[in-house]
Amino acid sequence: MQGWAARLAACAVLVAACGTTEPTRISMQAAGYLQDDQGGNENIDEDASVVEAIILIDSPLTTRDSLKTKIVLDVVSSASMTRNHNPRYRSLQSGASGVVHYGQGFSWTHKGDNWESDVGIKAAFEYAYLSFGLIGGLTYYLDEKNTALSVGMQGFVDSVRMIRFNGDDEPNEARTTFTTNLGWGQVLTPDSRLQLSGTLSVQAGFLAGQFNSVFVNGVEDFEILPSDRLRGSVTGRYKHSVGAFDAVELGLRGYTDSWNVQALTGELKYFLHFDPMTMLVMHYRYHVQSAADGYQPVFAAALPLQTSDPDLGDFDGHMGSLTMRLLEGFNDDSLSLSFGLNAYLRSNKLQMYWLSFGIGFDT
Repeated sequence: MQGWAARLAACAVLVAACGTTEPTRISMQAAGYLQDDQGGNENIDEDASVVEAIILIDSPLTTRDSLKTKIVLDVVSSASMTRNHNPRYRSLQSGASGVVHYGQGFSWTHKGDNWESDVGIKAAFEYAYLSFGLIGGLTYYLDEKNTALSVGMQGFVDSVRMIRFNGDDEPNEARTTFTTNLGWGQVLTPDSRLQLSGTLSVQAGFLAGQFNSVFVNGVEDFEILPSDRLRGSVTGRYKHSVGAFDAVELGLRGYTDSWNVQALTGELKYFLHFDPMTMLVMHYRYHVQSAADGYQPVFAAALPLQTSDPDLGDFDGHMGSLTMRLLEGFNDDSLSLSFGLNAYLRSNKLQMYWLSFGIGFDT
């Protein structure tokens, strides 16, 4: 599959070269993630590491059309997969100690005089699941493009390989996800812009983690979650210029779902320019959420719903990041670079750290 991915990506570049004189833009990003479990739940080890590479190819086809290609490769190592506390699992599923995740997507964008549309396909696979999806969107511009109204839709069908916590393989299960996004962007003044968006997502099928387990009176048991989930969020962002080049951005997001999780997230970004082509982005994010129905760190008795997944528990977290960006044209050609340092500290003693590097250029 990776061989075909390389051929298709190469074809995208060749097709673009035949249809327009505009250059093809290639962006690549690499990141290394470390998740450190400091003992939030003594029965579950959530230590993990991820190495990720992303390639984006933006190929102009005509003056109004472009083809975008995205390739994602993740290599994941997770204690929740190796499950060293469970010898039977290790003997039956020794291949699950690490997971290679591969994803690829293509989207076609057409730009009209006061609108643009995009349609695309996505596919991804790894050790324990296969996913296929369709995406589409439409943006309409008003008032000399000072107002942008958008609608987007995504639909995914997944096949989940049912590897249970004890190492058993059960028949595969299906999962479907349909998401609708609405957006409104508005230039308020020459120095400020407001962006509002809403998302509604419907999921059905097997929604628990097939590897996940809980402990009931010290005995390991299956995670059990509902087979449907309705999720909704509303996000607002306000960006304002400061001085000749700098800007500040405020963001607020509210979230709720049918599993009784409610969350609120606030963000603050400052875009500091050392010169027109060199920028430092300083980002702070605070997140607080309630627990899902059926969440407990440990259980005294088996229940109809039971999960100890820390992402479904109640916690708050502080995230901070610094990203240095050398913008396109900083060295008088098309090259751009970025370097990022990030940390996310959560009250449930699950800490995350990651480094990122990005490069972009025209061909």
